[in-house]
Amino acid sequence: MNSDSRAARIREIIEARPGSKARHRVTERQSLEKMLSEASEARGSGGDRESALLLAEHYESWPDVTLAALSGKTPREACRTKRGRERVAALVDGIECNSTEEPGFDPAIIERLRAELRL
Repeated sequence: MNSDSRAARIREIIEARPGSKARHRVTERQSLEKMLSEASEARGSGGDRESALLLAEHYESWPDVTLAALSGKTPREACRTKRGRERVAALVDGIECNSTEEPGFDPAIIERLRAELRL
């Protein structure tokens, strides 16, 4: 996962600093769906709004996140080739199909992704 590699890289940087006493103790993984569900439960009726904000933030950075589905490339990198663009378009279509029933999902997210990636 992209987050795993970023977390490992930042741990290495911090632990390598002269005089650093910081040491990694535990790694916790949590899916976006679980985070959204917990946020919704914790906030009660305001959860839909919070979920929408979390989704918007997540998909704002999505074009620059490395994905296993794209052989470790970011959607932006993959879009440089015809085949990559097709794969990214399929992923965005899947996001659209799977997210339209999510509470607070804003279809403008998909429009922004397509515009950002020129799909």
